[in-house]
Amino acid sequence: VLIPLAVTWMLYLGLSLGFRPLSEKTLKLGTALYLSGSVAAVILMLYKGYHFLLGVRGGQMDFTVLNESLFMGNHILRAAAYGLTHTAMAVGLGIIVFSLWGSMSQAKSSS
Repeated sequence: VLIPLAVTWMLYLGLSLGFRPLSEKTLKLGTALYLSGSVAAVILMLYKGYHFLLGVRGGQMDFTVLNESLFMGNHILRAAAYGLTHTAMAVGLGIIVFSLWGSMSQAKSSS
């Protein structure tokens, strides 16, 4: 919740200070990547929480064993899922932030 609010505030502040507005293409691409990554991250959190809940209900009290059994024990699948999710979020956020950074040097001149 805080990252999208901070990005929105930065975009608003940039326009208030006279920075060049970001293109629609940049905003769409950055938003699509960030949203898809964050939705996937929430799904992964729900999956892990449900997995732990069912494991504890089933009598498994060792969280290390529960953690190791995520994604049917496939560590490569787990690393790929978490890696792709967080990479999509980071790239989407990076596109918006670096585009905003570039727009700072191209501020509109007031005549």
